[in-house]
Order: sequence, then C-alpha cells, then structure tokens
Amino acid sequence: MKEKMEQSVNKLREQVANMETGSAINKSEMAQLVDDLHHHLEHPEDREHLKGLTEKIPEFIAKLEAEHPGIAETLNEIMVILSNMGI
Repeated sequence: MKEKMEQSVNKLREQVANMETGSAINKSEMAQLVDDLHHHLEHPEDREHLKGLTEKIPEFIAKLEAEHPGIAETLNEIMVILSNMGI
C-alpha cells in the first residue's frame, strides 16, 4: 500500500510541476500539499498531520476538477489509498 501511495504522490508531484499558472489553486498551494503527503509517507504515525490532509484533499479536488482533471483524479486515488489504509 505504501508503494502505491509513493507512486501516486510522485505522479502528483510531476503533474503539479507541469501545472499552468492562473489556476483555481496555485502551484505553491499544490506543492505544499505534495510536501504534506510526502511527510505522511515518512512519518505515518503523525495522525494529527494526516487528519489535516484528509480534510484538505477534497477541497483541492473540488477546485481542480474542471481545470485539472488529471490532478483531481490523482488526488482521488490518494484518498482511496488513505481510505484503504483505514484513514
């Protein structure tokens, strides 16, 4: 499960790097989200940090669905992985 999560986070990192400016969510916000996800991979015991992430991700998905469907799809994948991990 961790390997799948790492793959999804790396995929998201690449998508964010290729993101155009002027989006509903800017690149720096997305880069921070990727960093937060990476933090979770390295510190899975940090439940408080993870709780904040699981609250933020659906907001990002809603804002990105129309403009960046690929990024929204990757975020959905990450939410499913977290859910399967019992989070």
